[in-house]
Amino acid sequence: MMRRRFGWFLFALSILGILFTLNYNITGYSVFEAGELQIGIWQVFLFALMIAGVLIASSRISLDAIIVPSGSPERNKDRPARAVDALKNYKVNWYVVSGGKTPSTPKGYKNDAEYLKTQLIERGIPEDRIIVEGGSANSVENILNSYKLMKEKGIKSVGIVSSPGHLDRIAEIIMSYKKKGEIENDFKFCKIGTDETLKEKVYEVPARMLTDYQLKKGTKQLKSEGFLKNLYMKLFGNTK
Repeated sequence: MMRRRFGWFLFALSILGILFTLNYNITGYSVFEAGELQIGIWQVFLFALMIAGVLIASSRISLDAIIVPSGSPERNKDRPARAVDALKNYKVNWYVVSGGKTPSTPKGYKNDAEYLKTQLIERGIPEDRIIVEGGSANSVENILNSYKLMKEKGIKSVGIVSSPGHLDRIAEIIMSYKKKGEIENDFKFCKIGTDETLKEKVYEVPARMLTDYQLKKGTKQLKSEGFLKNLYMKLFGNTK
């Protein structure tokens, strides 16, 4: 997104520059003249800048994969849709769906990841381009389990789809495990955000505390976040 904004910024800046130089007849050394038309070095530079801006704004960033972690039943539809929509801005080789069995897993599916996979296929993503991780119970496991599968395929750069608060927590998880040496330093990620409801913002407060506890203690299995998610769904309806 920042890359596209930068491209349009260059485009707008070049247009303003061209109008300014034409208005005040600022050409520098003339490189082309025809009657009253005079194009100078500044105009040539600004035209080149305008073209560069358009190319940058319209280009897509290459990613090895997009990770779609599971959430509430509502989010298990929104996130795959957002992941496919991200193809407007990214070139993607793989999709990784992550999420274990939960009380909200739709009937007929082994886990949330299988349901996310179905959602991607319905939106046109080839099945052989989808990696399924169906054993995670919380966000830390989403990242670590997905990373193990991606490492086998040489995946080094990913986009992660979720709400802003959850993405901040995921970034903290990745950086923590990079310091521990369990995720390689050359592994790169970017945030692909969805909208965020008030319930999700409230949820993130205790969820972040639980994640911080897990990262400090180094526990390999922490089911509390999954329990918290189910409790919030009972009290408030669908949450992240």
